[in-house]
Amino acid sequence: MAGMEKNSYIEGLVSVITPAFNSAKFIEDCIHSVQAQSYNQWEMLVVIDAGTTDNTAEIVEKISKEDPRVRLIVIKNKRGISLSRNTGLENARGRYIAFLDSDDLWLPHKLELQLKFMVETHTYYCCGGYRRISEDGTLIGKYIGVPDQIDYELTLRNNTIGCLTIMLDRKALDIGRFVERHQEDYVFNLEILKRGYICRGLNQDLARYRFVHNARSRAYKVLIPSRWSIYRQREKFSRLKSTWLILNYIFFALQKRIHF
Repeated sequence: MAGMEKNSYIEGLVSVITPAFNSAKFIEDCIHSVQAQSYNQWEMLVVIDAGTTDNTAEIVEKISKEDPRVRLIVIKNKRGISLSRNTGLENARGRYIAFLDSDDLWLPHKLELQLKFMVETHTYYCCGGYRRISEDGTLIGKYIGVPDQIDYELTLRNNTIGCLTIMLDRKALDIGRFVERHQEDYVFNLEILKRGYICRGLNQDLARYRFVHNARSRAYKVLIPSRWSIYRQREKFSRLKSTWLILNYIFFALQKRIHF
């Protein structure tokens, strides 16, 4: 299906975008967590990269035959997660956009609570709290909450927006697209926030972030140079300000490791 223009969407429908790459180990549980939602007006777009070599597509296809709300999209270009996310955005039919990576999970009332909060507070950009789980699904660490309001300056210092909890209302917000680079979700949020928008935090436990061994998000030796590149090349900050922001980033990262 061709992508839908702004203001061309189905009212009340949440489009869940799930990139998948060799995700056979976790994709079924991920989809089931969406199917278990108390709010049932959703579509789930599972976008599979052409480089996938396991049976992820077969698993998704089987589920989609039983539940047509689950849609399988296979892209020919082997270009990474941003292309998958953007392909999902271009094919989304819902007014609301949410993201859920293939190894993560939602709690059953995630969509219901978040939509209610957004309507009651007239919010069009929202995130929530979550907890981590190990590869086998065991809870690890403490609850990771969110501030009431998150702006551009706060996000530069400390990324408090969990991608698996984001909800966007495209009736009021020009969502934009992901760029192909490391920490693409962080850059995506910065691009929205730098336009003056505020992300409202729903400080409730909504999701489970799977802590996968050797996952790219844990590779700190890559994260710090990547963050430096974002500050210097994308945001065009001075070396002094970039250094200050990197020190903030390291400080908050260490805090999270100690407390969460």
